[in-house]
Amino acid sequence: MWNMLAKGKLDGIVLYDSEGYDLYSGMLMVKEARGEIIDFDGRDVSQMLSRPKLIACHANKKSQMLQLVNEGLQSKEPIR
Repeated sequence: MWNMLAKGKLDGIVLYDSEGYDLYSGMLMVKEARGEIIDFDGRDVSQMLSRPKLIACHANKKSQMLQLVNEGLQSKEPIR
């Protein structure tokens, strides 16, 4: 999934309490492809966090992805 984002085949990835070795290598891959890694408040992530809540996306999709995530967090209904 990380390589698909880096290649431009996905607009973004949402990660909630993710861990694992692929997390850090994936973050690096996206950064090297000039993507963005932000938290759910829209702040750039520049350090490793315990059980992170992240959005990884292309720079031009940052605001759209952040809006979708926040709408989903506020909604009591499943997003379709």
